[in-house]
Amino acid sequence: IVSLTGSNPLHQSSMEHLSRRGIFVYLDVSRETILNRCEIMRVDRIVGQSTRTLAEILAWREHIYEKSYDLRILIGEN
Repeated sequence: IVSLTGSNPLHQSSMEHLSRRGIFVYLDVSRETILNRCEIMRVDRIVGQSTRTLAEILAWREHIYEKSYDLRILIGEN
C-alpha cells in the first residue's frame, strides 16, 4: 500500500519490479487534505522536506505513483 506521506517513492524500475510480484494499492487523498492534516499533527519529518516544501514533495510522489498502482482508492475529505 502506498500513500503520499506514508511511504517513500521508489525508483521507477523498482516499482515495476515490485508490481510484477504483487498488487499496489494507492490511497489517493487530496494534497490539500494531506497538507492540512500534517499541519494539525505538526508533521515535519517527511523525507526530502529539508530541501523542498511538502507540497512539492507530494506533487513529485503523485507523479511516481500515478504510473504504478493496480488499485486506486479515492479518499474523501476528513
